[in-house]
Amino acid sequence: MNNDASFLENMYLNIKDYLFNIDSNFFDELNTLLDTCKKRVHNPTSYDEMMEQLSIDEGLKSEELIELIKDFFHSLGSSYEKKFEDIISNNRIILSSGKSVEDSDESEMSLTGNYTDVVGLAHESEHIFSESEDNISIINALLCEVDAMVVEMLAIDYLKEKKNVNKYMVYDAREIDLIESDFFSSRYIEAAINLFNNIKNENTNFNNNALESAKIIYPYDYYRDEFEILFKGIMYTILSGFAHQIGYIVANYIHEKILEDPKNIYMFEAVTQALTEKDEEKQIDILSQSGIPIIKDRKISLSGESIEVLVNYIDKSNRRRNLKDTQTLIKESIDGLPTFSILSDIENVQEKQTLNEKPKYMGDN
Repeated sequence: MNNDASFLENMYLNIKDYLFNIDSNFFDELNTLLDTCKKRVHNPTSYDEMMEQLSIDEGLKSEELIELIKDFFHSLGSSYEKKFEDIISNNRIILSSGKSVEDSDESEMSLTGNYTDVVGLAHESEHIFSESEDNISIINALLCEVDAMVVEMLAIDYLKEKKNVNKYMVYDAREIDLIESDFFSSRYIEAAINLFNNIKNENTNFNNNALESAKIIYPYDYYRDEFEILFKGIMYTILSGFAHQIGYIVANYIHEKILEDPKNIYMFEAVTQALTEKDEEKQIDILSQSGIPIIKDRKISLSGESIEVLVNYIDKSNRRRNLKDTQTLIKESIDGLPTFSILSDIENVQEKQTLNEKPKYMGDN
């Protein structure tokens, strides 16, 4: 087995091929996007206070939880409901009440006993819906949380709309995590930028600075000999380190677009389809036609214009959520914000959609 230095050098020299579908300025632009979003989010309570509130057992039983989520997924389409039923009947997600399930290859979710379990189980179910075996493309690495977070946000709408449960705390906890997570520290981001900018500038001299950057963003030992498999796994791990932050920002945009017009549910569907597509060029095609502002000239990109759009939608959701009640929200909004009948509207859109009306990204599949 190669020693760490020679392995990292080999990895370094192969990065450019892996980054073929990404804009050369992506990591600089990502740094700008994250810094800007962190300055815009508003959190009225501390993370510890938030999590304490979210952990209160309100007596929600697992049977009721499952029925709620079946009803929620039905509002997105009967196929979603069927897929969720398959997950439950095949024990793809193991539900436990504060107990760890050992020696299981399936996903596990520890239930709290309150309505936030609805949000969590909907999120994890969507991950299973869009999983693609052995797909470690750059798109899956960066966008693997987007669809699950959109579902999470729609599930909160469902709770407000159908159950009169206002769980703004869940949104706030997401934003606090965006700001405070040490894993997404500036040191990690700067190390990635340093490493990838060397590649962008075609600097093939594997110097000590590049080696140190590589060690920062992937500081683990290497036990397998198959370089290509291991290399792609390492790259996936490095880039998926940004997935929750990118996921929140892009999902927030898609969710707000759905609130503007339920027909925009196609953006969510496009992400799901892209994640399940194994061919990276087809993934780019699907996302290019979706209208989501993260693709430009067939590259994953965060241009100044797309950063402005994404940040504006962070501002919009902040304004919407930080008003105390729906009536005040609608009355005071200067942007013509929608009512919260969004799930019913989505259901109507899905039922009326004909094959001719399917968005272009659906292709011939």
